[in-house]
Amino acid sequence: MQIDTSTLITYSTVLMVVTGGLFVLFWWRETRTRAALWFGLPFLMGAVGAACLIDTHAGPSSPNLKIGAWFVLMAYGFGWQAVRVFYGRKPLPVYVIGSTLLWLVLAMTVIDEWRLFVLSAVIRGVLVTAFNGLSAFEFWRNRDEQLPSQKILFWIFAVYCAFDTVRTFLVSIIPLPLGALPAETWAIVMFNLMAMTLALSVTVFMIALSRERVSKANYQLALRDAMTGVYNRRAYFDHMDRLGQVQDGAQTGHALLVFDIDQFKSINDRFGHETGDMIIIRAAEAAQSVLRKNDKLYRFGGDEFVCVLPDTSFDEAFAAAERIRRTFRQLARDTGQQALDVTISAGIAISRHAETPDHTFARADKALYAAKQTGRNRIIMAPETIPA
Repeated sequence: MQIDTSTLITYSTVLMVVTGGLFVLFWWRETRTRAALWFGLPFLMGAVGAACLIDTHAGPSSPNLKIGAWFVLMAYGFGWQAVRVFYGRKPLPVYVIGSTLLWLVLAMTVIDEWRLFVLSAVIRGVLVTAFNGLSAFEFWRNRDEQLPSQKILFWIFAVYCAFDTVRTFLVSIIPLPLGALPAETWAIVMFNLMAMTLALSVTVFMIALSRERVSKANYQLALRDAMTGVYNRRAYFDHMDRLGQVQDGAQTGHALLVFDIDQFKSINDRFGHETGDMIIIRAAEAAQSVLRKNDKLYRFGGDEFVCVLPDTSFDEAFAAAERIRRTFRQLARDTGQQALDVTISAGIAISRHAETPDHTFARADKALYAAKQTGRNRIIMAPETIPA
């Protein structure tokens, strides 16, 4: 069956326009920002480029062919810009317009005069490879978000970058629009199919990525304490569920530090709940200022906090608790109203081989209770065993 390439490219042009319009509409409705324009530009430029390439019988010197190729290059370049905008980085349109416009000027002058069509195809291939590679890099350097669609998008652009690299080395032996030889139907179909596959797959997974980002943000909000901004009780149990999973018969060792504010009910009764809330905030600030990057702080409830310190010995945990105790006492003197002499008590337990998180917490909590019973404003090590 003979394929009408002109009709195929016309369909692709219409599909590009519709997809670009829907993409912009989605982003406008979801984010309400002007950045939505950046996500429509690659499709609109691709549509203009495809429209210029409808005449598949045009020779390599055709102005329409060069202008169409220029818009296609711009579409790849502005796709890279859209990814930058998505991650909150400043767009760099000057680099895209400048590099592609330089190719167009060369194609209209030097390349035409000297019939350097292979050189022209090499430059186009290098630009497309660079733009796809830069898009892949944007996803790679934001991999800390750990979102499923982000990884897929990285591999999509990485694979296309690899393909374009190989294609650039073979331009002298393959036809337009893939290479520099006169156009053939199979090359036009393949180029059109690859461009549309890239556009549609990126659209689908970028929309999915935006959804995943919103879902993750909402989930993180659900794990945060509204008053102090630290993790809450639910986050603690989620963390302990992961930490409590035994792998190869061994559990990751950690220290558990449980502390609360001494005679907190008396503070509320004497100075009011507003002052009590400020004291709780000071306790969170004191712990945050002392703990390491990998340590976790949770507001367990009321005035009680839990710190999870991975790979920490008793001496290190005791030193951290002591720093929290001293820092809090200093911060509590400034509540915005009057100086208060408020203290905390803490209990420490070091997790043991194959011990459940609940059991470790029970030992730390028992140590905290002992600190309260023996005078408060002190830190006590948990006993090795507790009654069943």
